[in-house]
Amino acid sequence: MSELKQLISLVDGIVSNFDPTPVLENENFPLRWEAEISIFDYDFDQNILDLDMEFECQNGNCLISIKSAIEIIKHDDGSYEFFDGAYIVESHSWIGKLNHNDDFPSLTLLNEKFNDVDSLISFINETYS
Repeated sequence: MSELKQLISLVDGIVSNFDPTPVLENENFPLRWEAEISIFDYDFDQNILDLDMEFECQNGNCLISIKSAIEIIKHDDGSYEFFDGAYIVESHSWIGKLNHNDDFPSLTLLNEKFNDVDSLISFINETYS
């Protein structure tokens, strides 16, 4: 099995238990699974991203401005990079704050680099199993 198919199979098997289940959006490198984020998973009391609750709740049970993603990048030198976190869907005036202000947290929960596919696979298995 090619490393591409092996990674897709591995991550598909893991995310199939997530709610909502991320969908594979790109079947070539960079691999990317995306999912909506429930409005109940965001703390509007702290509201660190300064989201407009009324706007975000228009979509029913999921945030409009932010989704989650898992991404695997293969670099030209054969190394890999793994990301798991949230990303901005809608652009609002605060997007610049997220990108350029140290007071706002990174939306990437995990960002790891690996020299080879075996190390990446071990990390995914240890982290999500």
